[in-house]
Amino acid sequence: MENWDLRLEITPLSFGHLPVGENPEDQIFRLDWGFGPDSYRDWILELEFGYCSSESLKCLNLFTKLFSMKICIINGPNLNLLGLREPGVYGSESFETYFKSLTEEFKDIEFLYYQSNIEGEIINKLHETGFTFDGIIINAGGYTHTSVAIGDAVKAIKTPVVEVHISNIHAREEFRSISMISAGMKGVITGFGLDSYRLAVESFRNK
Repeated sequence: MENWDLRLEITPLSFGHLPVGENPEDQIFRLDWGFGPDSYRDWILELEFGYCSSESLKCLNLFTKLFSMKICIINGPNLNLLGLREPGVYGSESFETYFKSLTEEFKDIEFLYYQSNIEGEIINKLHETGFTFDGIIINAGGYTHTSVAIGDAVKAIKTPVVEVHISNIHAREEFRSISMISAGMKGVITGFGLDSYRLAVESFRNK
């Protein structure tokens, strides 16, 4: 069987050596790994395959998932009605349909999607994902203009957050130009339709 090597380097940093397989003949790959200052993004993963087998492919899939970027998308009130709600403003596509196309475009990213019409549940999700994910994308809907608590939650977590809006909030009613949550954001994207979410994803990939 043809020999081949695959190397994935996250950072130029390595502190340990972990052989897999008791027998040298059974040792499919070697994992060199180290802990950087922030999170698993600062590990180095090195896979060296002596041969291509079903077990080695399983290991590749496992570690690809382990070391892939994780992004949580949080939608706030009434965004469960996308496709039905004011299509002239928000478009005619449901978010579930759009989310499927987003995951197909960014297959190297692990996505979590969450929607709630309840302020406290949105805050709980920020707390839950705000220390382990690589990025959070939030469209807080109407809470953007009223929720000091969501703004405080964004400032309290470590994961960077991008605020998105489907419509251009500055071209609508005056109150929509006021955001109670923007101060703690990595950035704000508004007015590009559902594509605002894709642009937010790109901002995390290209950092």
